[in-house]
Amino acid sequence: MKSFFSFHRKGELPLEYIVIAVILLVVAAVVIWMIINSTKESSESIKQATTAKCDQTVQSIGTDCEVIYGAFPDLKVTEICCKNGTIKT
Repeated sequence: MKSFFSFHRKGELPLEYIVIAVILLVVAAVVIWMIINSTKESSESIKQATTAKCDQTVQSIGTDCEVIYGAFPDLKVTEICCKNGTIKT
């Protein structure tokens, strides 16, 4: 029975080592591709979150309404984003 770690000639690699190396390279390429894609999706969602605009009703703080929470760069510090039709008088 041939040992997995035995060499036929000095300096010659067995075929098993070459097959394992190719499989590991393919797995590494797939893992790197997955990491790059997930990073790209994360950066796009972060960009979308930081550029959000309040497309509902803008009111001053203290208004009784259903507030839409988020980071809206188009609002002043003293304003909130209220859902349309929810302002109570």
